[in-house]
Amino acid sequence: MTAFLDVCLLSRQAPSFTYQSPQALPAGTLVQVPFRNQTSWAIVWGSVPEPSFPTREILSAPLETPLLPAAQMALAHWIAQYYLAPPSTAIRHLLPGDGSTVLGLMGIGRKRSLKHRAEPEIAIHSLELNPRQQEATSVLSNAVRQGGFSPWLLRGVTGSGKTAVFLESARAALEQGKGILYLVPEIGLTPQSVERIRQTLGCKVALFHSGLSIGERANAWLAVRNGETKVVLGARSALFAPLADLGLIVIDEEHDSSYKQDEAPRFHARDAAVWLARHQKCPI
Repeated sequence: MTAFLDVCLLSRQAPSFTYQSPQALPAGTLVQVPFRNQTSWAIVWGSVPEPSFPTREILSAPLETPLLPAAQMALAHWIAQYYLAPPSTAIRHLLPGDGSTVLGLMGIGRKRSLKHRAEPEIAIHSLELNPRQQEATSVLSNAVRQGGFSPWLLRGVTGSGKTAVFLESARAALEQGKGILYLVPEIGLTPQSVERIRQTLGCKVALFHSGLSIGERANAWLAVRNGETKVVLGARSALFAPLADLGLIVIDEEHDSSYKQDEAPRFHARDAAVWLARHQKCPI
């Protein structure tokens, strides 16, 4: 039975376009479509009723599973609806750049050569907590183990040890094999803070922020999508990392104005993260 799908082109900022397919394809599927006098890569946005105008047929869908996980696509749909953003604008944050680097690394389309940095051995450091930190950690860790959506606010002056509580609570999520999304203001992404998180949790950490090259972001994106790391650290762009089965979302300095994006699609990363936590049924 013929299915009709709206797709968003990766090669340009344009409205979504309707194509037909001999079978239904889930949202997030990578497809190749004819566009004008050439072929283009696109992402399926969703199914639509049969249109009143003629449509062209999708040429191929090279991957067995969607390129973009369901949670990512659900977040993009919510941003498009809540912030009145066109689908193509909402979806552009789900891939590094225009997506060509990721496709190249996956062996799809034109390949690009990137240098892979060897990961050093990670020494695990334990944290010594004071009684107030232990109390907060116990509450948050129990929320992580129980699962389900629950919002928490951890208040404390600078240097009071909030980060230690975040990291000890994150251990509970990792012990369950779940992912952790750790958002910080752009200014907070110092090498010292990154190394502290790596050593405390004893695992690889995928970084997402504007200071990285497209190639570095593509490598981080693939490492998360392939399950090579379950910890994502970054500024507001990290919100769109392809993490599956989230166990905890942390928004450090949640009052910081840098969480608000003033260019299309305009959104507030803190508010979007709360929606994502509710959708993924995890504490934030």
